[in-house]
Formats: sequence, C-alpha cells, structure tokens
Amino acid sequence: MKFLDGKEVTWRALLLAIVMAIVFGAANVYLALKVGMTVSASIPAACISMAIFATVMSKTSILENNMVQTVASAGESLAAGVAFTVPALLLMGGEFNWFSTFMLALAGGFLGVLFMVPLRKLLIEDEDKNLPYPEGRACASVLQAPSKGMGAVWKVLAGIIIGIVVKLLVDGGFGLINEFPMWKLPFGKGFVVSFDVLPALVAVGFIIGFRISAMMLAGAALGWWVIIPLFAAAPEIFSKIGVKVVGEIKDIFVVQKNILRYIGAGAVAASGILGVIKTLPAIISSIRKAISGGFTGSKRDLSLKVVGLIASLIALSIALFPELYGIKVQMWISILIAAFVVILSFLFVAVSSRIVGLVGSSSNPISGMTIATLVITSLVFVKVGIKEPVTVMLIGAFVCIAMAIAGDTSQDLKTGYLVGATPFRQQIGELIGVLASSLFVGFSLYMLYKAYGFGSKQLSAPQAVTMKLLVEGLVTGNAPYQLLIIGVFVALMFELLGMSALPIAIGLYLPLELSMSVMVGGLARWIFDNYIKGDLEDSTLIASGLIAGEALTGIILAVLAISGISLEVAKKLPDTVSLIVLVTIALIIMFPNLIVPSNKDSSPQIKE
Repeated sequence: MKFLDGKEVTWRALLLAIVMAIVFGAANVYLALKVGMTVSASIPAACISMAIFATVMSKTSILENNMVQTVASAGESLAAGVAFTVPALLLMGGEFNWFSTFMLALAGGFLGVLFMVPLRKLLIEDEDKNLPYPEGRACASVLQAPSKGMGAVWKVLAGIIIGIVVKLLVDGGFGLINEFPMWKLPFGKGFVVSFDVLPALVAVGFIIGFRISAMMLAGAALGWWVIIPLFAAAPEIFSKIGVKVVGEIKDIFVVQKNILRYIGAGAVAASGILGVIKTLPAIISSIRKAISGGFTGSKRDLSLKVVGLIASLIALSIALFPELYGIKVQMWISILIAAFVVILSFLFVAVSSRIVGLVGSSSNPISGMTIATLVITSLVFVKVGIKEPVTVMLIGAFVCIAMAIAGDTSQDLKTGYLVGATPFRQQIGELIGVLASSLFVGFSLYMLYKAYGFGSKQLSAPQAVTMKLLVEGLVTGNAPYQLLIIGVFVALMFELLGMSALPIAIGLYLPLELSMSVMVGGLARWIFDNYIKGDLEDSTLIASGLIAGEALTGIILAVLAISGISLEVAKKLPDTVSLIVLVTIALIIMFPNLIVPSNKDSSPQIKE
C-alpha cells in the first residue's frame, strides 16, 4: 500500500502537521499541568491547514487538510496522557529522564493507535447511527464547507467568530462573563444548579441529540442532586461506611472531589467494560475474518500482521528492558507489567473510543478510566505481593496515554470516513504524529518541571497529584474501594433497566455544569426536530463553527498563559448575563438563517 499518494498525503502536509503536533503538544502539556485539562486540536489544525494551503499554496484538497489534522491532533492527545500521569511518577520519588518519558509516550501512543485498527469498522462504520462522534462530524463539516458553496462557508465562519467572541469573554480570556454561574436551590444544603458558558458544549449537545444529552444529565442529577446533598447533610456517613477522606467536608466541591469522582470513575469503567462485552461477538468476528484472510485485515486498514508485530515488540521491550521505562524490577514482575499493559490498553482503548463516539474527545473522562486501571492493577499486584506504587502507576501511565490517543484516533477516523479518506493512511499518520510528539513532549515536561515543579502553586498538576495519593492508598489499603464499587453497581443498575449506562456514567463523573450545558444543546435539538423542522445541515454547520472557534481561541489563550500574559479585567457582569449568553447560543444554532441567510441554490461551488 502506497502511503504518499500526492493527493491525500503529501510532504508539505506531513511537515506542517508535524510542526503543529509539536506546538499543540507543548501548549497542552502546560494546560494539563496548570488546570487539569487540554484543548482539542483536530478542528484548529484543520482550519490552520486550510488557511495556509489556500493562501500560500493556492491549491489544496479536503483529504490533504484531513491528513494534517489527523497527524497534528496526536500531539494534543499525547500531551494529555503524559501530563496526567508522568508527574505522578516523579512525585513518587522518581527522577526525570527524557528517554524514559519518550519511550513511555511512544509505546503507549502506538498501542492506542494500533488497538483501534481491528475496532475501526465496527465503531466508525457499523455503529454510525449509535455513535455520532460529534467532534469528528464537526471537523468533517469544517473541511467540507468550501466545497458546498459560500453559504456553507459563511455559516461555519459565523460560528467560528461567535465561538471566539464568547470564549474571549469568559474566564481565561477577558473574564467579563462568569464561565461557571451557579445558583443554590431552596431544597436544603448541597443543592445547586450550574452551567458552563461555552459554545462548544451547547453545540455538542445539539449534534448528539436530546436522548444522549438527557442521559448525561440524568447521571449528573444522580450525583449532584442525590449523592452530594446526602453526604453534605450527613458527613458522618463517611466513617460509617469506612471511607477515609482527605480533608474536611466543608462544601459540595470537597464532596465532589472526595466522593463523586470515585463513584463516577467506578461507573464509567464498569459501563465501558459492559459495552465492550456486549460488542465482543462483533469484535471477535471481525478479528476472525481478518485472521482467515491471512492477517491482512481490511484492504482499507493497516495489516493485522503489522499491528500484532509492533504490539508484540512493545510488550517484549517492557518485559525484557523495564529500565527503558524508568524502573528496575525482577523479570517476573516486568512480564506481569507487560501483560497488564497490553490487556488493559486494548480493553480501555475500546471503552475510550465508544465514549468519544457519544460525547466527543473533549469530554472523554480519561482520568476516570485511569483510576479504574490503577484499581484493577493494584488489587492484583497487592495479592501477589507487589506493593511498589511506582509499578502500578507505570501501568496506569501506559494505559492513560493509549486511551487518550485512541479517543483522538477514533475521532479522526470518523472525520476521514465522512470525507472519504483512506483509513490505513490515517492510521500511519497517527503513528507519525505520536512519534513526532513523543520526541518533544519530554522536553516540554522537563522545562516546566525545572521551572516550577509539579504540585506547586504555578503547576498544580491536579490529575497527577490525585493519582499519586490514590495509588499510595491502593497499595496500603486506604483507598475508597467502597465508592468505586458503588459506581460499579450504579452502572449495573441502569444496564439491568435496559438503558445504556455509559452516557449516564459520564454525566455522573463530569462536573454538573458540563452536563447542564450539553443538555441545553440537546433540548435545542429536540425543539428543532419537533417544532422548527428547519435545515439540519445549516444548524450543524453553525454548531461546527462554534466548536472550531472555541478550540482555536483555547489554543491562543494557552499560548498567552504560557507567556504569562493575562487578558482578565477586574469586574464581571452578573451571572444572569451568562445564562442569557447560553440561551442565545442555543437560539443561534436553532435559527442559523437569522445569522447567515440560506442561499444554497445561488451559492457558487468552490473548487478544490
């Protein structure tokens, strides 16, 4: 199979994509360590690529721009996996080593891409109606807009401009509008309602529809309007069920951090694994077909021979040379580590890809699934007499990076599926993006580590600090196992009721404001489908532009933050303004022609 074809894959596309993968990766390492989140890079990379090729090169294609965003977005995802876990290893007493970080990022990233290969047809094509991949569809809409005429272009541009303006006005930008308005409900201690005033969340809710949005809100309601008020009203319940909590229970956010996060993590892990079990016959069938065909797989995918060979080499390197990854252990322990890395990576790659298919990569609860990985690993390791927290955390790091890359890969493959790209070229492109980012992510981490340290005021590294405390608690037997088990049974309960537990579990794990804002978009979609009955494509174009505008601005604000530049003003507008902005965003998506009149019949087609 020829990789460079002159249309879909070109040298200029690869060079531009590699540069962007490095830049986005560096920016997101800082962002992950500073506030515990990253900014999706797929749509910004696509927009930058389209702008550069259209102005400088004068000629480009959808497929070439799609390859740029495929390779470039790997940097952002890799940064998330590394920044959430590697600092935890250092906080446990390890010494920073660039080569170990490079090998860890490369191995985990490659596993994330490779294990998506046998799952691609099932998740991306066969389950097209069940897994909408909202951000993948939005990216495809942005790429396709020029070929649909100026009407489509203007709608995407209008959405981008609105997304930029709103993102600049909220916290992190000028700060005029409170991004997280919250109101206490008159039902007693602990009852609140909150929103996240970001256009991308409303847009995602509109794209995924009312049902999935409502299920996410149901999970959030269970957590924030049942569990949190219960513990806030009666904190003595902690001691009665044997839960050891760090710190005092002073407000609902402490309850969320100490209680709901672990219940949600247990629910996400259990529901994700149940989803994999339900689709296991289809997965086995597709792999069996590939094996019967001589391991060639689909003609459109990487050969399963290649997948198996590289995955085996990674497992072998972990088993035979654990010092490459920064640890020195006995041979039987390194073999056990390798086995856990491969098995858990494949399992959670499937879970992560399904979650991204429901709510997009920006809302992918990677840290929750990493917590589940750490729990599973520690339970087995402690039983066999291995009580070194670093070995457990190392497995968590591999799996976390694999999950992050798998989520990005599945989203990119969905975009490629919608625009007619060749999967095997995208899969190779993802591997190139992982390699390029792995070479530089260690340097970014090292410079920040030397400048500020991890867990400091400048770089709080929230995920890493939480995972360090959790792993040490797991190994010593002081972890909140009961809360994780409660989450598992919550997921089982919804599955027994005949409901898909995964979106409910995601809502339970994520902050309330995210699910509330997604629900605003889902409600807008319900009104649109049942009463307005307008042109869904026009609304989707506006929604895609909103996601793109917010993502682009997020990257710019991240660069400013790294440079120490703050745009924030002293005074905020009342919280009611935040709510008005949120409703306005929903109305803009529902009535796109009020912003840009529809002119499909008269719009000239733009040739690529």
